[in-house]
Amino acid sequence: MSTHTGYSDGVTLDYDAPRYDNGAAIGAYVRLKVASGLGSYSLSLSIDEARVLAEQLPVLVMAHDAAEHIAKGCGAAEFKAA
Repeated sequence: MSTHTGYSDGVTLDYDAPRYDNGAAIGAYVRLKVASGLGSYSLSLSIDEARVLAEQLPVLVMAHDAAEHIAKGCGAAEFKAA
């Protein structure tokens, strides 16, 4: 079983279920593909690694959003007071 999801023009995710190839067990994995003006890149993650990324990614995105909010001056006074 394989699943493909395209979130944008430059980012796709593929899932490959565990399988046997010539008698050898191949574990499930997730492949992240990113295409940019500089080239295209691929990163394969085990399911455990994908779970760790899925848990940590929202925290990183929230930290980025907070930094952008502060940089725009929105809420800068609240940030200084804290």
